[in-house]
Amino acid sequence: MQVLQTGPAASSKSAKIEGFEVAYNTFFDFLPGWLSGFGINANYTYVKNSGVPNSALSIVGSNGSTVSGQNGGTALSVSTLEGVSKHTVNLIGLYQKGKLQARLAYNWRSRFLVTPIDCCIALPIWQKPTGYLDGSIHYQVTDQFSLSLEAQNLLNTTAKLEQQITDPSSPEGKIITVPESWNQSDRRFIVGFSWKMAGNHAAPPPPPPPPPPLPAPVATQTCADGTVVAVTATCPAPPPPPPPAPAKPERG
Repeated sequence: MQVLQTGPAASSKSAKIEGFEVAYNTFFDFLPGWLSGFGINANYTYVKNSGVPNSALSIVGSNGSTVSGQNGGTALSVSTLEGVSKHTVNLIGLYQKGKLQARLAYNWRSRFLVTPIDCCIALPIWQKPTGYLDGSIHYQVTDQFSLSLEAQNLLNTTAKLEQQITDPSSPEGKIITVPESWNQSDRRFIVGFSWKMAGNHAAPPPPPPPPPPLPAPVATQTCADGTVVAVTATCPAPPPPPPPAPAKPERG
């Protein structure tokens, strides 16, 4: 549904929204054994909005024109943003260890405005405080195959809507709401599995390392006798000269 702003009251500059959020996340990995897989994720949000005028509103039809008979908008004062709860709480329990992962989440929000002007009698619709519990489990059977189970609305929560029929300026002097409708999303369970098609072939071995570089050539020298030795080596000593030939005897 679209809502058209039609008057100066809808363009007031005095509106504001403020709040804060507190969050805490941890895993209890200091616990022994399988208990170290437990963890928690929690947060709380507080939001306050005021000065948001919704009095000069008209319902817009599908063709962009205002709906006949509803151009005057709601006669009630509702200075709240749609869909904004003052209090919101999320509490999630976690488990992650080895092949098993599990999650259990509870989400709760306080009363909030659904619309300041409904389709039929142009009165505000509110939703009462509502909480939902969801969960999931995932198990990795092998590197290629895994199983999962998801559950939604485990508490079978019913969203209860109320219609506001008075405001503080009414003769009653207070806000009165009456039941408008109940909406329920049934529990849902989803079973799934996944399979990787890559197969389980072993990765090829890495290529062999390159051969070590050849040593640098050694500088050489040629000795007097024709032998080749390193420059840093000493040439062999030359052989000693042969002994002199014996003297011939003299004849008489």
